[in-house]
Amino acid sequence: MSKTYEEVVDLLRSRSRPWTLKEKRPLKNQPNNGRMKEWLSELGHENFSDLNVIHITGTKGKGSTAAFTESLIRAHFRHISHPIKVGLYTSPHVITERDRIRINFDPVSEELFTKEFTSVWDTLRANVADEGDMPGYLQLLALTSVQIFMKEKVDVAIYEVHAGGRRDATNIFDQPIACGFTTIGLDHADLLGNTIESIAWHKSGIMKGKRPAFSIVQEEPDAREVLAREAATLDCPLEFVDIDEQLPDIPKLLPTVQKRNASLAIRLANSYICRSSPSGLTTKDITVGLGQCEWPGRFQTIRNGRNHWFLDSAHNSISLPVALSWFASEIQATDSADQTGNRRVLIFGHESKRDTQELIMIISRFCDDQNFKFDEVILSPYKRYGLQMHDAVIEEHLKVWQAMQPSIKLKRASCLEDAIATTERQDVVGVQQTLITGSTYLVGEALALFQDR
Repeated sequence: MSKTYEEVVDLLRSRSRPWTLKEKRPLKNQPNNGRMKEWLSELGHENFSDLNVIHITGTKGKGSTAAFTESLIRAHFRHISHPIKVGLYTSPHVITERDRIRINFDPVSEELFTKEFTSVWDTLRANVADEGDMPGYLQLLALTSVQIFMKEKVDVAIYEVHAGGRRDATNIFDQPIACGFTTIGLDHADLLGNTIESIAWHKSGIMKGKRPAFSIVQEEPDAREVLAREAATLDCPLEFVDIDEQLPDIPKLLPTVQKRNASLAIRLANSYICRSSPSGLTTKDITVGLGQCEWPGRFQTIRNGRNHWFLDSAHNSISLPVALSWFASEIQATDSADQTGNRRVLIFGHESKRDTQELIMIISRFCDDQNFKFDEVILSPYKRYGLQMHDAVIEEHLKVWQAMQPSIKLKRASCLEDAIATTERQDVVGVQQTLITGSTYLVGEALALFQDR
């Protein structure tokens, strides 16, 4: 019997790691890419070098860089009137799982996702006695992406690493067109280790001998040193990329971090384009490609009457200060034009093995250092894989915030829809400016709610 899209997603999510409050079980020390090539062989994909993969890792900005790279490649080939299919695989998803697998930036259809995931599942399931021996959630997504990109005959595929690189389920490409490294910092310490050296070593694992690698100029000296050492060991040509002078002056590139990501994307895109067009991207290609690139949930603004929504999935200590600075700079223009009656709100939600208390401290410190004030902070739960965030987590965050900022107006929402509705019900003379940040799943749920209107 054929499965529906909803049934396929439920089956996929059944292979995710249990997500429980403050789970103390040690993570299995097994490489996620350990059996990937074996499974791909069972699916009939023993040689998938035709995918022409650009592989991207980093702690922050790898999704934006992947999206920029994809858009630049399409802009170039559209400019020369040459049809092309560009695959894009990213993680995590913003709204639904099929958002992770895109062709020419369009998420694959429910029908195609359902068909190919079912094919992957049924083929592999026939070869194991117990369902527990089947691939996990991220492995299944990566396998399905390869299956779809191969069958749809994409010309080039941009792959974003899930986490780390060396043992990641996407680290299956022996001869990538190029690999790229965005900002490397402390994150996913439970998986990658609690030092910059360890994390950079894991990420350097996507390098391949004699295949070009590009990195932003790493602010952490240890990260730069590890990348350079591993590149020399592998005989992998590595270049550290400064901010490109050809970048257009557009709002989405105002944050310095996005300038770095876009500059890296230019080099990555050219690594593929220059195979057929030696001159590479033109200034027009760059302006159009970056200008037309829209990456949901990253530095995104939605304006609806007096309600202005600012969304950025800033879920670690590297990205959150950037999101706060972006929000402050974005609303400054509005405030300078009319400083009376405007209201600032923060909707925040975050649950993971990362230290949420540290993120709350970053917000509190930013407000103190920048003399910046939120008129109200709403702590909101959200759903991940269909499961609601635990009430106890919200209570814990509430207590932490009250201890750090006793005078701030705090509110707890029953759900994200309630948080948004509460904000919209406020009687505001000027403009209500609301930052929604924290978990990617919080931001994704918010986008889904706005789209459904």
